[in-house]
Amino acid sequence: MWSRDYVLSSLILASVMLAGIPVRATTYYVAKTGNDANACTQVSPCLTIAHAYSLAVPGDVVSVSAGTYSESLSLNRLGSSSSPITVQGYPVGGTCPTSPQNDVISPVKTRPAPTVTINGAIISASYNTLDCFNSPGGVSISSSVNYSRVQNNYMYRAVGDYGLGVGILIGSETNYPVRPTNLYIGHNFIQGAEYGMIIVADSTLFEYNEVNALQENTGNAGDCDYNRLWGNRNNFNYNYYHGGTKGSSGLCKGTDPHNDCFQTFADSHTNFASNGMSFKGNTCQSFDEGFMLSNDASVANYYGTWTITNNIFDTGSYGPWCGVFDSNGFNVIYENNTCYNGQVVIRDSWGSGGASLTAVNNIFYLPGYYASGSCPYHSESGGTVNAASGYNIAYDPGYAMSCSGTANKDDVNPLFVSVGSDYHLQASSPAIGAATNVGLTTDHDGNPRPSGGGYDIGAYQFTVGTGTAKGPTPPSGVAIVAIH
Repeated sequence: MWSRDYVLSSLILASVMLAGIPVRATTYYVAKTGNDANACTQVSPCLTIAHAYSLAVPGDVVSVSAGTYSESLSLNRLGSSSSPITVQGYPVGGTCPTSPQNDVISPVKTRPAPTVTINGAIISASYNTLDCFNSPGGVSISSSVNYSRVQNNYMYRAVGDYGLGVGILIGSETNYPVRPTNLYIGHNFIQGAEYGMIIVADSTLFEYNEVNALQENTGNAGDCDYNRLWGNRNNFNYNYYHGGTKGSSGLCKGTDPHNDCFQTFADSHTNFASNGMSFKGNTCQSFDEGFMLSNDASVANYYGTWTITNNIFDTGSYGPWCGVFDSNGFNVIYENNTCYNGQVVIRDSWGSGGASLTAVNNIFYLPGYYASGSCPYHSESGGTVNAASGYNIAYDPGYAMSCSGTANKDDVNPLFVSVGSDYHLQASSPAIGAATNVGLTTDHDGNPRPSGGGYDIGAYQFTVGTGTAKGPTPPSGVAIVAIH
């Protein structure tokens, strides 16, 4: 007969061995030909996504076949750090269908083309992934959610079809102290929203998203912002914002709707903060302010340092601001950006001490009469342009430019491939080899810096053929990692 100690030691050994064996994930299948009385297998699928999801535990996948499902999904089951719950609109082992995005200045090379349509989705539990759905009602992520993903989704409202107020809503402006953290928001397409994204989150990565054609969701006056953002240490990489129109004949019908690419604010009422944000390789077109940041005199030190690199800001017919930084206790690092038909201003409208700007290696083309005789990056009423600024090009054939800083090129044409549509550099551009090394290793396209003769001014490093080059294919399926 076995001793008690032998039995216990055997059980312990067995439990250790079992602990090393991964739990086999289950895939639940959903199809328009299914029935919720079925076993949700591939040969016997369920009919509704909600029923299949109700069976899922950490590590499981809900795979949904093509079709329109009149469901508003509620992803409220908790996954785990090593085993999230995934709901996807394509077969297991496959990928989300895409269509090409052919704009040469867009960092987004494809748009998702899902074959599954739902009404909308709310994620209210951590470690969930929503992947590859048409969701005309948008997507919301609750304040308590962490480590979840929203990727490859298509949130579309036709022009004039008012109703999509926010494409992706993350967290809550009314519950700011509780914020989602470590989310991944990537490769989504949003059209016809009044706000592309409203964001209250920490340590979240936004990459390769596209927001197009903002419009008031009621047809009345409103702000029509591509992003409103609060939180800490969020990264915005290679996103594309465009297609805004305003005025009585536009989609944003207010007389002064202030279409902003990135807007945030802090005041004594909201007490919000936006600290340590990073913006790399984004393109923003058709806006009033590329950045609009403000806080009143009762609030201090709510923004920390923002780093803005390799971006393209094209105000279109709006203008004239690629950035308005109106805040105290705030430092802006603005490097290797291309600003078309606009300027950057640092100021203090609130009497609390203005922001500071370090501007290096940027191109300002057609900054206009606001900068006549001065500089398209400048301070007003208390802002500070740091002495470290320099190596910038400021050019407008109608106005004289005069910028302080080292090695600036005032009144020198940067020679774009096509003014107003393609901001790659021609082979004879004076921007080539004229920048200083600020530590960037790639450009807007992902091409290496330096190359050829050295570091180039502006968002693009000159490479033979970049007049039509699209750069490398964006990565997909990137794992969630903490952003510090």
